[in-house]
Amino acid sequence: MATPMPSTRLPRRLPRPGKSTEASSAAPQAGLASTRVAASGRKRARPYLVLGAVLAAGGAFAFAGAFSHLGGKVAVLQLSHPVHSGQILSVGDVRSVQVSAGSNVPLIPLSASSTVIGHPVAMSLPAGTLLSPADLGTSALPDGQAMVAVSVKAGAFPTELAAGQKVAVAAVTPAGAASGVPVVVSSLPTATVISTTAASDSSGSMSVSLQTDSALAGQIASIPAGQVQLIVVSSGAGS
Repeated sequence: MATPMPSTRLPRRLPRPGKSTEASSAAPQAGLASTRVAASGRKRARPYLVLGAVLAAGGAFAFAGAFSHLGGKVAVLQLSHPVHSGQILSVGDVRSVQVSAGSNVPLIPLSASSTVIGHPVAMSLPAGTLLSPADLGTSALPDGQAMVAVSVKAGAFPTELAAGQKVAVAAVTPAGAASGVPVVVSSLPTATVISTTAASDSSGSMSVSLQTDSALAGQIASIPAGQVQLIVVSSGAGS
């Protein structure tokens, strides 16, 4: 019977003196170095981020300026329907429209609507007018002009009567009175319609404000109430 041979194990190689110590100490130093590099990188990146933000903002302002210079659209106020001189503007009288306007065009922007709403217009203006500061304010009658109000019954004025029209003012014969005298329109006093206000009842009558020469205003005012007839004429007709 064979006798087993004893097993022989080779001894493990021992590390060289100082090698493991150097490796173990090198790891923390490498980690510390990488941390310093990362921190340094972040410090260097901050000025570039700030500079980038400044350049981006400057570019945006430059683009906006160039866009405005090239005729960018702006929101301004426009009359939605005709208004008469001295009328107090309300929200329903104006609307916002987009137009191309330079800084030299004195239009009222939408942002300044508070300077328009609740304020009077200085003159009669048609619908579609782009409002400017010169359109606002209290109106002043020119020298030699006067304003007079007349009450006109239904059927004694055209249904299309509106501010800005020129009318001849005639005195109608009271009901029941005989009259065969024709009316000569060219001899009648003329005036410009400033405003019209319908009666609050169902009579169909209307109160009309007229602007005319001071001498003619006296003739118009002398017509008895309810006997006024308004005849729309061309702008060059009459006195």
